[in-house]
Amino acid sequence: SAFHFMSACAAEVEVDTETGKVTVQQVISAVDAGKAINPRQCHMQNEGSMIMSLGSALFEEMVFDNGQPINSTFLEYMPPSMEDHPEKFQSLLVETPHPEGPYGAKGVGEAGLGPIEPAIGNAVANALGGIRFTELPLRPDRILAAVRNLKEKNPTEILEEESL
Repeated sequence: SAFHFMSACAAEVEVDTETGKVTVQQVISAVDAGKAINPRQCHMQNEGSMIMSLGSALFEEMVFDNGQPINSTFLEYMPPSMEDHPEKFQSLLVETPHPEGPYGAKGVGEAGLGPIEPAIGNAVANALGGIRFTELPLRPDRILAAVRNLKEKNPTEILEEESL
């Protein structure tokens, strides 16, 4: 590619510490489109990137048994659906035309993919008081294990926080 893609994202999540479920409440995704020849289509591409990355952040995972996938259909491998779409999504287009792009345009579809997972991960860490995860997806069992581990390490501090 003659140019690189720039993008940024912020996310707001709700974490249920009883079930481990992460619900994405709001996402704001900004991408540098170069020159947005069709702005509406660029916004839709940005939203598509967001929902794809939301899946890899929260539940998409290939599971293998002796090298064979055991969740190879969409019944077991759950990609995101419209039910997983955040309540609020805002797409921002930044236009810095590139001299080698057609009419100054850059690719926009892939640009929004990169920052979604880290934004969701940081929002989850913020919601859980700093618990960081280094493995995706952020499945409920991983969330519950981290919360349980934190409570076991310092139960007094957790009880004080819960009473606030």
